[in-house]
Amino acid sequence: TAPDQWDIVRALTGEFFSGAGAPGRERPLPRSLFVVGDDKQSIYSFQGADPLRLHAETERYLAEIEAAGFAGLPVPLTSSWRSTVEVLAFVDAVFTAGVPPGVEALAHIPMRSDHEGCVDLWPLEREAKSEERDAWTAPLDLEAEGSATKRLARNIACEIAALVERGDAVFDKDERVWRPATPGDVLILVRKRGALFEEILRALKHAKIPVAGADRLALSEHIVFDDLLALARFALFPADDLTLAALLRSPFCDVEDESLYRLARSRPGSLWQALQDHADEAPEWRGAADLLSSLIAEARERRPFELYSRVLGLRDAAGRSMRARLLRRLGREAEDALDEFLAQVLAAEGRGVNDLESLAAAFASLDITVKRELEAGRDEVRVMTAHGAKGLEAPIVFLPETTTTAGARGSPLLETGDRGFLWSTSQKADCEASREARELRARKETEESLRLLYVALTRARDRLIVCGVEPGKPHLFQGSWRDHIDRALAHPAIAPRLRELEAPGGQRLVRFGADPAP
Repeated sequence: TAPDQWDIVRALTGEFFSGAGAPGRERPLPRSLFVVGDDKQSIYSFQGADPLRLHAETERYLAEIEAAGFAGLPVPLTSSWRSTVEVLAFVDAVFTAGVPPGVEALAHIPMRSDHEGCVDLWPLEREAKSEERDAWTAPLDLEAEGSATKRLARNIACEIAALVERGDAVFDKDERVWRPATPGDVLILVRKRGALFEEILRALKHAKIPVAGADRLALSEHIVFDDLLALARFALFPADDLTLAALLRSPFCDVEDESLYRLARSRPGSLWQALQDHADEAPEWRGAADLLSSLIAEARERRPFELYSRVLGLRDAAGRSMRARLLRRLGREAEDALDEFLAQVLAAEGRGVNDLESLAAAFASLDITVKRELEAGRDEVRVMTAHGAKGLEAPIVFLPETTTTAGARGSPLLETGDRGFLWSTSQKADCEASREARELRARKETEESLRLLYVALTRARDRLIVCGVEPGKPHLFQGSWRDHIDRALAHPAIAPRLRELEAPGGQRLVRFGADPAP
């Protein structure tokens, strides 16, 4: 559905049906054109994708093919080999009015007709009455310990731990057998990387559930970036007590808080001098002093990339490399940040940055986002956006962010129906033309939100779990994903098979389909 893709296809096939490309000329092999597209999964309008383009191009190609004497056939693909009957039936019930721009009810043909699955709808978490906060002692954007977002994240973590402990069965598509679920069978899809996204990651880690981390990393905001940059800053200026204290608490030195306090308390000079003077009084102090002394010596002779490579390869008394210590403390997601940091150091050297001082200055303003490939084979829970999950699948899928709406984008530049543009800074200042353009944008955003819902729902192979936080104002619920999902509960194919069960947190959930087999 992307215009650039169609321009490429047009350039490649422009001569298929004219001149020497027309029928009648002897060829070793006949020319053919095979195009696959799904307008229901067109979710990248910010990249120019337009689902209507697929329909227009299809009709145009069919007309050209028939005019050239060939046979052109549109072939609808309604069979699904991924999801169970229950998951597909529920998706069809949600989209009885079609997936925009389509207007016909969905009717998937499940090819896993002998496999049972289920769809769970948890009750929405309600925000408790908030207590008055003191702005001097607590940030106003800090999530309260008992907030609905935190409770939802904890419930998700508890359910994942429980289903793994119970051994809920999932179908292994490679081995073609049912087996107990593992953390790697779970995919959690959010709409944006916001507070809920962070709380889910935090809750999973707190519950000691293996988690792949964020699917995108802001390199300069990751703690491994701070630790690695602190190495350079300390090597340049060992008397910087704050930098040294951060290094001592990092995985490079592993000095505990109380140990650091004993070392720093009542010191007459710098923290580095105190560490050298008292290194033999504690094993962790001796290890830190040896490592940092070696760092200072190496920094005088080596370029940044070689220095970091050598430091990360150093081994402690237990035989673990500094790289292994970083990953053990910070998790597997730190590996991508670490590799990208080294890649940026190497790139900086290619630009002539060959000393630590210049490198530290250049990296102070570094702003790079790393896209991580969350592979299913790592046996870790994957948490990502629905946009990032397109093309992926998992036996068990959670949708925890279902009560937010797309919301109007704030740009005053409005596109009209005839591909023109208008500038209107606010809805109050709209004329007739800008009002129509604003309504057109809102309608397109709503349609794309529904296509994104379709993508999210169809990632599930065996089991789908829908949950969320109740919005503060009732009108915000209208048009949300959960609003469309709740309407599906009244569908004739769904309502007779609904059951109430106990949900995590002691509430009641609604289940469509059979209970997962142990």
